[in-house]
Amino acid sequence: MREEGTFFSSYFHQYQVVQGENSWTTDWMQVPESVYRANENFLGMTLASKTPDGENNVPHPPGYDYVGNPRYGSWQTNSSGMSFWAFYGQYALMRDLLGMGRGSIFRNDYDDYQRSRSQRRPYYGRTGKEYGTRGTVTQQQKPSFFARRRARDAAQRQRFQQKFNNRFGRSSVPVRSRGFGFGK
Repeated sequence: MREEGTFFSSYFHQYQVVQGENSWTTDWMQVPESVYRANENFLGMTLASKTPDGENNVPHPPGYDYVGNPRYGSWQTNSSGMSFWAFYGQYALMRDLLGMGRGSIFRNDYDDYQRSRSQRRPYYGRTGKEYGTRGTVTQQQKPSFFARRRARDAAQRQRFQQKFNNRFGRSSVPVRSRGFGFGK
């Protein structure tokens, strides 16, 4: 996601497309502000996918479409007794290709995702703060986006401060230290 312009903003999206074992990133595409705003919370997430099980257009972390499908892997149990998803060897690279953030997807996380999906609500991870534009995983995976956003926010704060100082910083209106003098 990218926003440009001071007075008249232009909005851009760039998508990673995964089709089978192939993956590519599109060029930057200008999008209407309404599309940009509708998707601004979903940076780094899957917006739409099509699997043998059907279509899914509820935003979710990358790769969750393949979890639970016995064609791609199976549920394993770790030494703590927690169930997690393990891709089969030939699909292990899929985790990197899809940009899946954490090493393991635990069964309870996947169950939460399934509940969110059935209610048509975006799933942002176990804590609700792992994926998407404000997510910790996304911040690690998309540092250039956050650098651009910090620079834009700093510039906006500086412009605001400058406007404030121009309007109020050199005011010639005397400040009264005593009340308004009502009733005197």
